[in-house]
Amino acid sequence: MISRHNLTPLFSLLCIAVLLPVFGGCNSDSRDQRSREEKTRDEVAKATERTKPAIEKARREIDDAAHDAASKELPG
Repeated sequence: MISRHNLTPLFSLLCIAVLLPVFGGCNSDSRDQRSREEKTRDEVAKATERTKPAIEKARREIDDAAHDAASKELPG
């Protein structure tokens, strides 16, 4: 089963992806905009890399649970 602890990095990634553009502001020239966009991409990429282990662990747990459930349903 996926625990709340396993979802925390994913939630953090989603928050970063949503909040960074919001705090970016609208009144700036294109150079500043490009710089912010690049920074946002870099931070989202880093957050994604940090969440990969938790996502992989959750995937393995789901896969194991599915195999266990399937094996219990087989006539034996």
